[in-house]
Formats: sequence, structure tokens, C-alpha cells
Amino acid sequence: MEVTQNPVADSARKTPNAPRAWHRRQRLRLPRRIGAYYVKDLALGAALLMPTFLILGFVLVGPIIRIVHQSFFNVSLLRLSEGEWVGLGNFQRLLNDDVFWDSLLTTFWWTVGNVAIGSFIGFVLALALNRPFWGRNVVRAFVILPWAMPPVVVGMIFIFVLNIQVGVVNFVLVRVGVLSEAVAWFSAVGTALPAVMLSAIWRQVPFHVLVYLAGLQGVDEDLIQAAHVDGAGAWDRLRYVVLPHMTPYIILTGVLMTMWNFNNFDLIWSTTMGGPVRATNILSVEVFETMFRALDVGYASAIGVAWFLILLPLGTLGVIALERRTR
Repeated sequence: MEVTQNPVADSARKTPNAPRAWHRRQRLRLPRRIGAYYVKDLALGAALLMPTFLILGFVLVGPIIRIVHQSFFNVSLLRLSEGEWVGLGNFQRLLNDDVFWDSLLTTFWWTVGNVAIGSFIGFVLALALNRPFWGRNVVRAFVILPWAMPPVVVGMIFIFVLNIQVGVVNFVLVRVGVLSEAVAWFSAVGTALPAVMLSAIWRQVPFHVLVYLAGLQGVDEDLIQAAHVDGAGAWDRLRYVVLPHMTPYIILTGVLMTMWNFNNFDLIWSTTMGGPVRATNILSVEVFETMFRALDVGYASAIGVAWFLILLPLGTLGVIALERRTR
């Protein structure tokens, strides 16, 4: 018996495979098209970014190379073109310099104290300002004001507030019996660093509040309510629901404020100028005095290189920790 061919059935059997073959051919062609567009976009992006790279190279990379180069010379600020090659002599001097190590230790306590205390106070204020209450927006606006003030202005404010004769702090503490007599906060060795830290924390807390408030806006209220229904107390909800979500924000503020405090100069210079008896002499002040008072450009450059080598791993570790927490 002869079997007749049915063209309709044959077309039906071949139809499902046709789109697959077509898509397979398209997939084979797609990378070439994407590659061409990618190369064009890459070239366009590089052309648009080139002015920015040139500016950064001029104002950032160039000075860094210059500082590293000068750290190997004995150079005076008055005779920059007459430097004498000393190799690692400036760095050897650095290792044996007690003033440098004292400044580094002061910088450490200055940075750790400001970041830790400012972060804690900022987090508490952010939790309070995240709750609804009458006039919350007005309070938020006033909390941000210290961060908007220039550091020199903040220093002048605290010089007046902590003044031994007319300062309100001494007046209140003597009246309530905490102090028997007024204290010269910025002039005493034991109180100068805490006084400058107080002014720095007062200015930095608003930044912590801003970042933490932004993070608290993203906390899922349903999770908090579910934890409350399950019997979790306020501390447990904060510890197991809020803090895990806030960890990237805490790391972010920690890294940024560590860099800022390590590099701070204007606030200390406007209040104590590194004194008394180098009690507030952090690395930035030490570099300034070495460069513009001792006129020793080579040694000041060596301190700057050591300063950079200290901050680089700290910043790198902070960025790595932040990326791992945000994945």
C-alpha cells in the first residue's frame, strides 16, 4: 500500500523546530553586535571621561608623585631646587622621632574617640528622630545645622563656650558644684584634647544622623511588627532586626569619618594650634609645622608618605567590608 505524503503534517512537524533554529542563529550573531556597540560606547565613555582624568592627574596624582619624590631629599622650603639626595634618611629619622610617634598616638585617640562617640550619639538621635512626633521636621533641621558650619566657626564658638571667664560651661559646672573653680579647657594639658574632641563631635554628629536616618527609612516595618508580635523586646528588635540592616551604613560612616578625622586640621588649629605642649598635635598639625615653620620639605613629605600608607589599608579594608555587607 502506498503511503501518501501529507504536506500539512510535514509542515506542522517542522514548524516547532524552525523558531529554535532561527533563535540559535540570532544568538550566534548577537555577541558580534553587542561587541561592536560595546566598543563604540567604551570609546565614547573614555573620550568623555578623559578631561576628568587629566584634571585628577594634575591635581591629585601629580602632587602625590611630587611628595614621594621629595621624601627622598633634604629640601628646604626656601630652596626647593637645591635638594640633597638622602635616600631613606628621612624615613629612618621618622622611625626614631619621638614627636612623630606622639603625634601618631594623639591622632589615633583623636580619631577613635570622635568616630566612636559621634557614631553612638548619632545613632541614638537617628532612632529618636525616626519616630513620629510633633515638630519632627523642625528638630531634624536644627540637628543638621552644626554640620553646615565651617570648622573655624565651630572652633570659635567652643572657645567662647569653654572660656574660663565668660564661658557658659564653666559657669554652670561651678554653680552646680561639679567644679570648685573655672577651668581653662583649651589651655590645660589634661583637658585640651577632650575639649577639641567635644567641638569635633558636636560638628560631626549631624552627618551620622543623616546617614543613619537614611538607613532607618529602609528598615521593613513589617519585620519589626512581626518581631514584636513574637514577643521580642525593644533591645531584641534593635539587635536582630535593625542593626543587621544598618551595618553597611555604620561601616560607611566609620570609614568616611576615620578619613576625615585623620586629615582634620582647621578645627584643631583654630582652637589650640596643636598645644598646649603638643597635647593636641595630630599628624596634620605636625606636617604643617614641619613644612612651614621648620621649612623642612623633605621630612614633611616623609611624614605625608607614612600618613598615606597608614590610611590606605584602613580605607581599603573599609571598602571591602562594605562591599561584602551590601551583597
